[in-house]
Amino acid sequence: MIIHSETLDLQTTTEQDLAFVLAIEQSELNRAYIGQWSKEEHSTAIHDPDILHLTNWESSGKRVGYIIVTGLQDTHLIVRIKKES
Repeated sequence: MIIHSETLDLQTTTEQDLAFVLAIEQSELNRAYIGQWSKEEHSTAIHDPDILHLTNWESSGKRVGYIIVTGLQDTHLIVRIKKES
C-alpha cells in the first residue's frame, strides 16, 4: 500500500487489477478523456521503475479508479500525472 486514509487507499496496481483498469479506461463515460492503452502497455508500466501505476480503493474494499505518475527518475525532479480515472 502506498497511501492509506479513512476513505481511500492507493495501492500499487497488479496484473490482476488490469481488467478493472481497462474497463474504466474503455468505458463510454471516460473514453473521450483518457488515452487508450492496451493491457500490454499497462503491464509494461507496472514494471517500469520510472512509472508509478496505482489503483484507488475505497475503505470498503471497492476499486474506484487508477492513476499513473511518470517521471520518477527524471533528473530534473519533474513528475507528471499521466492518467487518472
